[in-house]
Amino acid sequence: MALSMCTRVVVRTALSRSLHTSCALKKDYTLNDPFEHATGREKLILQAEREGNPDPFNTKPIKRGKGTKDEPTKVPSFLEKRIVGCVCDDESMHVNWMWLEKGHDRRCACGYWFQLTDAKPLPDCAEFKAIPIGGDHHHH
Repeated sequence: MALSMCTRVVVRTALSRSLHTSCALKKDYTLNDPFEHATGREKLILQAEREGNPDPFNTKPIKRGKGTKDEPTKVPSFLEKRIVGCVCDDESMHVNWMWLEKGHDRRCACGYWFQLTDAKPLPDCAEFKAIPIGGDHHHH
């Protein structure tokens, strides 16, 4: 009986843990280009990246320029105003947030000046024209 039980455990383990492969059945599958499946903003971002603009919505941090009143750090935007965060000191754990408006340069509390400028245009495609940038924030 012990031998029968041991045989059953070995057979059950072998069946449940076996791995079968066959090169004859292997097929070469490739995934389609993500651009072909993308729609909306995702497609817009992929198109912009193809055209050499890795940050079409300007969401990545930018390095401050001189930051003087005569040469403020330029911040791109599609809109007339944008909220901007300044890390005043390299060692700082705090971000000083402020509104920046086109035509009105702004000085941070740390003394650096910022200026809102026109952002690099997005890819010109009819599919993208229906996507509001800055958008309508009314929900129905």
